[in-house]
Order: sequence, then structure tokens, then C-alpha cells
Amino acid sequence: MNSLFLATVMAANRLDFDELSLVSWSSTYLCTEDIHDVVSLVFEEAWGAREYTSVLACGNSTLQVIEGNNLAYEVRLDSVPFTVALFMGDGGHTKMMVLYGTKTGRLGLVSLPQGGGKIQWEIDTTSGACVTTIVCHPVTGGPFPDIISCDESITGISCGNVASKTEIDIIVCTFTGWLFSLAKTSRPMIENLPVAANFNVKMQQLRSEVEELQSKVNEERLRYEEITKRQGGGAGSTFFHSFQVHENFEYSAALGAYNLTIELVIPIDFVVVQSQLPIRLMEVEKNASVVSEVHQDGLNPWPLLASYRCQANVCRLELRVQASEGDSGVINLYVCPKIMPKCAQITTHFIKALSSHMRSHDFDSSPNGGTQLQVTYR
Repeated sequence: MNSLFLATVMAANRLDFDELSLVSWSSTYLCTEDIHDVVSLVFEEAWGAREYTSVLACGNSTLQVIEGNNLAYEVRLDSVPFTVALFMGDGGHTKMMVLYGTKTGRLGLVSLPQGGGKIQWEIDTTSGACVTTIVCHPVTGGPFPDIISCDESITGISCGNVASKTEIDIIVCTFTGWLFSLAKTSRPMIENLPVAANFNVKMQQLRSEVEELQSKVNEERLRYEEITKRQGGGAGSTFFHSFQVHENFEYSAALGAYNLTIELVIPIDFVVVQSQLPIRLMEVEKNASVVSEVHQDGLNPWPLLASYRCQANVCRLELRVQASEGDSGVINLYVCPKIMPKCAQITTHFIKALSSHMRSHDFDSSPNGGTQLQVTYR
């Protein structure tokens, strides 16, 4: 997100256009860090004597609390916050509590009253991957809303009555374009909903139309591949598809390695890893791919050259690499999807010399706070 944050945009639903035009210039805050997400304490009970308050999830591992157009204070975290949401949907009983999810897969709750904030709790998620979205909703039927968090390939989540009037479903949207709902119990797709007399007929017609479209798409794909192969990829004879690579490259202190996730909306054919430094590939149980490494020699100057050939209909690939402390260099990835004609997209990642070091907000300068180096000249 752009580092320029307009606080009044978040308050547009509380102001008419004349009021918004008058205060938009005075409620501008320029953040010096990358902003990953923003949430506002939109309930007046949270303000008190303070100005309109918003919370920024910043790239320097802090939550910045903005009152009006001024930085009131910041809450320092151990990892970079990637998403924020109001606790229980409204900020909790104080209306000033915010949930946050970090890039290292931690979920936490922070209280943000006027004058200073405090972390209430922080826990690890089951996957340890970047938390991308958080929502609070009473799914299990308890007296309080449940906290639902998702990671990596999940781009959006919501809750509501979809297939039943009595039970809540969790609606999930993924990067690959899937939109589906999850239910707490197994039940028919349509339950206790009014059904028209010709509902089954319409469903059958829709199913037939979808099958016919799928058949036409497969026929055109085969015909296109045959034309491409016959023309041999001459100039002007082929069209190269554009595709987006959704990836995440983060260091895990618990594993002592970098986690690299690659995801496409179309199946992946293979991925080539090319590294300037001697990194080590670590096994990942979830991978449905075959790994092949090429040793460094006169024909291969790269310290690491490896390929991951994926199985059928694999759209997501997880890699884990480990580098020695002090080594630095560039890792190039050649991502090739299963499309014709063959093409690849190159992505680049950097490993710095202090790869296993983490950001520290406070430096302990006491004699017992670190290692001392003493040099004597003669």
C-alpha cells in the first residue's frame, strides 16, 4: 500500500461530502514505512476526548496509532503485522481492541487506549504462514464471536447464512479464483429454503450448459496447441499468455530457513531455482513435485541449480531454503506454467548477509546484554 494514508477516507461513511472536502487536507498522515493494512476505531465510544483514531500495520514490525493526522504512539511487535481487524467486530467491550496477524504466522490481540497500547496475548497459528485475513463471527454458537484467521492463498473470508437459515457458513475466497463455503456440520446443499417447482429443471440446464462450455474450451485448447506446434513458434504466429505469480518469501526463525511459496491461477509445470550462493534445499512434506539438482562444474557455474517438476493440476508449490550466516546473494526463480507455447516468468529474491538476524526495537547496552570484543594492539 502507498505510504500516504488518508484517515478521512476511512471516515467517509460518517461525513457528508462537504464535511469530507473540508477536513481531507487536515487529516492526512505521511507514513515513513510500508503500510500493509489499516483499520479504524469507528465507534464513538472508543474515541472519548481523542480525535478520529486509526491503526496502521507497518513494515517495521509496529502498529502505529494515528489520532487525527498525528502519530500518537506505536506498539512494537516481534514480527511484521500483515493484517488487522477489530476484535469481536466492534473493538470488544472497550471498543479499542484490535486483532493482528503477522507474516510469521502469529495471531495477537492488542488494547489501544489513549496514551499507550498493550499486547493482551499472542499465539502461534497451526501453519506458521503469513496471516492474510481475520474475521470475528459467532460460528460455533457460543455467547461470544469466534476468531477466524486464514493464511497465504486465502484472499478474503466472511460468514453468514448461505445454505441454511439456522447454521452459519464460512465463505472463503482464494487467490486461484475459488469461492466456496464451509459448514460446521454436513447437510444438504439447500436446506429449509423455498424451492421453485422448476428448480431442478433449471439446475440441470445450467449443468448442461457448463459441461458444453467446458467441452468447447478443451477443444479450442487442443486446436490452439496443434496450431502452435505446427507453426513452430515463428514470428507473429503465437500469443504468449500473461500470468501473475503470487509468492511469499519470508525467513522463519524457528526453522532457521526461508519459506518460499509460489502460487498461480493455472497449473504449474516446473520451477527452476538458480542461486548465486550455496544454499541448501530442505524437504517440505506438502510438495507434490520431483526435485532434481545439477552439481556445480565447468558447464554449470551456479552453486545451486535445481528444478521442481510438478504433478498434474498443482497450482501451489512450497520451497524451503537454508543459507549460511554471512552469505549473501540473489536467488532467481523461473516459473513455467502448463500452457502452450511454453513461457516462463522470472522472479528474484535477495538473501542478505545477516539473514538469521531479526529486527530489535530496543538495544540492551548493559554489560550482560551482549558479546564484547576487545582488541589489543602491540
